[in-house]
Amino acid sequence: KGNGRQKRDKTKKMEDKRAENQNKKERRKLKKKETKIDRKLCQQKDDSRSKHEKYCKGHEAGW
Repeated sequence: KGNGRQKRDKTKKMEDKRAENQNKKERRKLKKKETKIDRKLCQQKDDSRSKHEKYCKGHEAGW
């Protein structure tokens, strides 16, 4: 028992889950990249403060 429709449903579920995880991975990578850029810009503290805040609205900078 458990072949046919049930089996198809199960494989579909697994494929969906795999795709979902792939998307999560991609999003995480992008997020990492963004924070890296932000931190780099934060080291340029000689910029005007408003410009600095525009670059790092997400994370607290060590002013």
